[in-house]
Amino acid sequence: MTIQRLNRGLQTDPEGGPVGSSYDLWHYVAILRRKWWLIVSTTVIAFGMAWWSQRNELPTYTAEALLQEIPDEATTSPWGGYYFGSSMGSHLDIIRSGSVLSPVVDSLNLQLRLKNYKDQRTAIIGSFQAERAIRGSSYKLDVDGEKLVLTTARRGRAITEASFGSPLEGPGFTLVVDDLGFVDDPVEFSVVNFDMALEALDRGLIIEQGNGPDLIWIRNTNADPEHAARLVNAVARAYQNHRARSARETAGRRRQFIADQLQDMADSLHVAQQGVIDYQADALYDPNTETSAVVTELLAVDARLRDLRYQETVLSGLVAGLQTSGENDQALRQVMALGSELVPLAETKAQAMVAAEQSLLLLGDRIDLERTRYNQLSSRAGSLPLATAEHGRLEQRVLAVQRVFDELVARYFEAQIAEGVEVGDIEIVAAAAVPVWPDRSYKSMNLGVGLIAGVLVGLIGALLADQVDSRVRRAADVERATNLDVVGAIPSIRSLSTASASAQLSKDAFRNLRTHLRFAGVDGKPQAVVVTSATPRDGKSTVAANLAMTLADQGSRTLLIDADLRRPQIHTTFGIEQEPGLADVLLGHVSEEDAPQVSTEIPALRILTCGTGVENPAELIGSTKFDEVMMKLRELYDYIVIDTPPLMAVTDAALVGAVADGTLVVVRANKTDSDALSAAVNQLRRLGVPLLGIVMNGVPTGRSSGYSYYPSHYPSYTTGVASEEEPVKRPLLRPNRGKKAG
Repeated sequence: MTIQRLNRGLQTDPEGGPVGSSYDLWHYVAILRRKWWLIVSTTVIAFGMAWWSQRNELPTYTAEALLQEIPDEATTSPWGGYYFGSSMGSHLDIIRSGSVLSPVVDSLNLQLRLKNYKDQRTAIIGSFQAERAIRGSSYKLDVDGEKLVLTTARRGRAITEASFGSPLEGPGFTLVVDDLGFVDDPVEFSVVNFDMALEALDRGLIIEQGNGPDLIWIRNTNADPEHAARLVNAVARAYQNHRARSARETAGRRRQFIADQLQDMADSLHVAQQGVIDYQADALYDPNTETSAVVTELLAVDARLRDLRYQETVLSGLVAGLQTSGENDQALRQVMALGSELVPLAETKAQAMVAAEQSLLLLGDRIDLERTRYNQLSSRAGSLPLATAEHGRLEQRVLAVQRVFDELVARYFEAQIAEGVEVGDIEIVAAAAVPVWPDRSYKSMNLGVGLIAGVLVGLIGALLADQVDSRVRRAADVERATNLDVVGAIPSIRSLSTASASAQLSKDAFRNLRTHLRFAGVDGKPQAVVVTSATPRDGKSTVAANLAMTLADQGSRTLLIDADLRRPQIHTTFGIEQEPGLADVLLGHVSEEDAPQVSTEIPALRILTCGTGVENPAELIGSTKFDEVMMKLRELYDYIVIDTPPLMAVTDAALVGAVADGTLVVVRANKTDSDALSAAVNQLRRLGVPLLGIVMNGVPTGRSSGYSYYPSHYPSYTTGVASEEEPVKRPLLRPNRGKKAG
């Protein structure tokens, strides 16, 4: 079995299972037990702060008002619904703006802040006026008989006095008090500048969107319910007035804009109308009327021209007939009957011939005249479409400008009316009523939160403190600092009685360490074992003494050497004489066989004390004489246990360890610094000193200690059970409390 396997055996639960999450849990429990004072302190402080912050807290009341944006025609959707001119974010930002809240600060006297009697503000303050840039200061109001006295809060210097209902003139402000009959203490208040009051009002408002896109909630919480209602209603009215004023200003700007456009349209209309007039003045007629007349006359001329041409054909035929007809009267009458309508009656053929020819000439002239007239009318009719189109264009321009002008006139009168009667688009749906019931109190919850926060801070602080604490507490800490196995864990001895549980635990711990030493050497069990520590008062002398006693209990010839020539402890522990001892042997004053003293209780144990005090212990320990003495002692004893000084103090332990078979380094749980331990072990490694492992001393017992070596139910397992070996005949040795232990 190797030392590593034995070490793993130390790291198991009593049931034999490996140490896992339960081990870590008990480790954290041990941390909390060590740092209980930190947890209690932070809990008490946090709870006290929570209580102190709420000790004088007054009941609060919340007043709320509901506003609605009313859409107008300009915001009506063409699909039958509404869309609103301003986004909800714009509403919320505008309500918090100075233009809306400034009138509220003035109307509700918010530059005055009560420090006490906050729930009686409405009853106390009648009116208040202050300069906007006033320098903030604190004052007191007190009653002196039938008068009010205004004093400074810091020095109590009287400023002015007045009767109830009369103004009190302060530095930069005027105050009228309604009633102070119900107060017992002076009323303390402060006066702040306007900007601070405006900022405080903004912080105290809760402005949220309602369930609809057009709804706005305004809320305020205050110790005075009536003041809360007044404040919320004042903000609602201020915003309503702001929107109405903005609407009127918008209507005025719109009216002015329309008026400017009307002036431009009037000029344009005049220009268009003048163009029509000028055109008609040049043409002297209406193209539409002229077109109708020209077409009618053209048709009439065409009809007459066709008739004349017909008559010309008839006359031409008559002339031809007269020329071919004979003197027969019958033929003459027939020809004359055909042209009787065109030729006058003639008695003879010659007369008829002359009359027909003359009528034909006249008819030709008439035909030429009508043809000329027809050509003139045709030419005129061809030019009329262009003239008509130009005239129509001019008239259409006049009509278009006229329509725009008429629309602007209507809009102008609408804007003029709106400017005079505009009330805005915000309606106060539900004004704030004075709240009757106070808001829910969170005092108990805040105290609970303070308590929990204190506990959590304490827990975190305890864990962080343990993380930054470099002292070794667990075997894992030791192994991490030294890269060595823990070969023994010695519990704290709370009683020296042999029947005590702690004494029995300690005996078994040293027996366990003895078992480890049997298998620690490479070539066999180590014969000469050095016991040292990194720092003083880690219990190395006690460990060395008890280890030697445990080895001797088995009958092995055991020698305990006190090689700490500077601060020896072994002779004090066993109550024997200091001389002769090791120093005397090294100086040649006594032999190796005669110097050791016999233990009266354990026959197999011999004790070699430090001997006579010397001035150069390091030179004495490092001499060849020491090597020779050790060689002789190895021949005389089965085991040699050597107690040496701490490693971080002097180099004696390293010198002794160089001639021994192995070195045990003792650390005290919850005391030895891990950095010092690591430096000490590295020092031994650099010098080539063989290391057997680490012995943890003063290990707390029980699971709540965070160590798995000696659980709380260990005594119940060992009580009444026969030991493998005979118990030690005397109590485990501990250093004399009158002197400091090594």
